[in-house]
Amino acid sequence: MLDRNCPRLLALLCIALPLALSAQEFKPQVTIHGYLTQAYGISDRYPTFGLTKEGTADYRRVAVLARYALTSVDNFVVQIAHRRLGDSPTMQFEENVKLDMAFYQRRFSNGTKLRVGKVAMPFGVYNEVRYAGTLTPFFRAPFVIYRDGMYTSETVDGASVSHVLRSGEPWEVSLDAYGGSFEQVEFGAVFAAGSAPLYTGAVMKSKNVLGGQVWLATPLEGLRVGVSGRRQDDIGGLYQRPAGGAHGKIWNASVDGNFERFQLRAERMRMKTYGFEVTAKYAQVGVRVLPWLALNAQAEVRDEMLRFTPTTPWFDLKAGRDNAVGVNFHLLDDTVFKLEAHTSKGYGYMYEQVVDISAPALHGAYYISSFSVSF
Repeated sequence: MLDRNCPRLLALLCIALPLALSAQEFKPQVTIHGYLTQAYGISDRYPTFGLTKEGTADYRRVAVLARYALTSVDNFVVQIAHRRLGDSPTMQFEENVKLDMAFYQRRFSNGTKLRVGKVAMPFGVYNEVRYAGTLTPFFRAPFVIYRDGMYTSETVDGASVSHVLRSGEPWEVSLDAYGGSFEQVEFGAVFAAGSAPLYTGAVMKSKNVLGGQVWLATPLEGLRVGVSGRRQDDIGGLYQRPAGGAHGKIWNASVDGNFERFQLRAERMRMKTYGFEVTAKYAQVGVRVLPWLALNAQAEVRDEMLRFTPTTPWFDLKAGRDNAVGVNFHLLDDTVFKLEAHTSKGYGYMYEQVVDISAPALHGAYYISSFSVSF
């Protein structure tokens, strides 16, 4: 089944069509791109990110993107996708085939780009490429910030505007702004009198979303720094919130170094909403030892402050730690085979089960091999 927002998004595209038809004559063109990442993963002790001790090959991401260039400045883009995360309980909210993106894009004479529809959210280093396995050093983008299956949305139903200042010059500046709404799956432990705790989920609606991002390219080729942020009102979901929604803010600072022989990336995110505050960060380094061989390492940290009622004190939780090493074999152009090993320490969000947050953190390890190709 396709995403239930599809009719509304198609209506937005139809509204944009007259704008496209007014542009100069141009022979329409259709281009198709896509990617496939197929993985096998196994966990040594606890279920972790959908992986178990039995292992699973039901771990993949496939996407096909079609771009229709109606004129030299007007494009329609649609991307459909399929994702599997093994035994993760979040799969009960996952459609077998879903609509990832669907938008109309207009490029103006001054270089400004406008997108209307279901558009990728400008956020951090990896949001727009988080599932393209040929572009990421590990199977998934750092989970503490980008998540996977829950507490995240890669897109916003609305509009975005982007512009580049000093294009091609030292200290080039890229600006993005967006607004709209999106849905995300909220998962966690639910406690009810007279019954055992249950790890479950519900869909939460984020409305009145306003956000932006700034990237500054330095004179050192391959090095850029950025900051992004957004505000939103969260309604519904798994946990009780004020009747008018819970106001939330998210900030993210990024350093992205992509050089000929090595890569260095780090990000820090700060999120604050009703009864919940998060600080998450990661550091990532990669070295291309040979043209076909790269070594990678990554460390992730997520800390949470929880407040169960307005009158109770805050609870400080060292929610998750994940350290990883990996080897990438670049077999052909746009083809890569990866082997990675992770050690994990934390609570329910990574182990996807009810965990006593007053008890010592769980320790475990998991391993993933994956093959990725893009076209």
